[in-house]
Amino acid sequence: MVTRILTTLCICILILGNTAFAQDEVDAVYLHNGSKILGTIVEMVPDSHVKIRMYDGSEMKYTVDRIEKVRKEMREMDSDGVVVEGENIVWYTEAADEEESPLLRTPYWELGAALGTPSGINLSAGYWFGVLGTRVSGGFFGDDFIGIQGNLGIKLHDDYTHSSVIAAVAGWSEMLPNRDEKYYGVVYELNYRGLFLQCGFAVGDRGHPYFMGQIGYMYRFLSD
Repeated sequence: MVTRILTTLCICILILGNTAFAQDEVDAVYLHNGSKILGTIVEMVPDSHVKIRMYDGSEMKYTVDRIEKVRKEMREMDSDGVVVEGENIVWYTEAADEEESPLLRTPYWELGAALGTPSGINLSAGYWFGVLGTRVSGGFFGDDFIGIQGNLGIKLHDDYTHSSVIAAVAGWSEMLPNRDEKYYGVVYELNYRGLFLQCGFAVGDRGHPYFMGQIGYMYRFLSD
């Protein structure tokens, strides 16, 4: 009787253990700087680059001169999808901050359209030299919707999924009758898969700070 009870308990423990932890095979990209990136390789071009999809859905691309080796690894995962190594919990992304922003120093053009300051409906064109970039936006839609704005921005983060920027802005706007003003301010910008959001504060001819912003679409001309 005791033997039967012990056997039943052992079986239950094994079942619960297999439910809580599961073996999963993941791709591991080792970089020369010591970083290791875990995920699923979606593209591998010999003598060129490797593209790996992280478990949050974002993708990173690494040129072969930065890669030490690529291999498959077995990892134990708990029911929450967290990788467990011994007694330590390790998230899927182990790259350093500079590896999390692969486009931080990449130059590219951007083109878009948005609603908001300075002309109500704005067309935008910009160029990123790397960390620093500039953009001009504005439009002319009748006598009551005219404006132009210049941005000088600094990237906080930039990858193939999203970018975030803080920028100084200056412009001229005439969005309503008898409201002709020059202004300058500071804004925060987020581009998530093309969806563009800009928000911040400006001062100018009104004599007091006020909220300003844009929302629309901004396409980044990124190389594959």
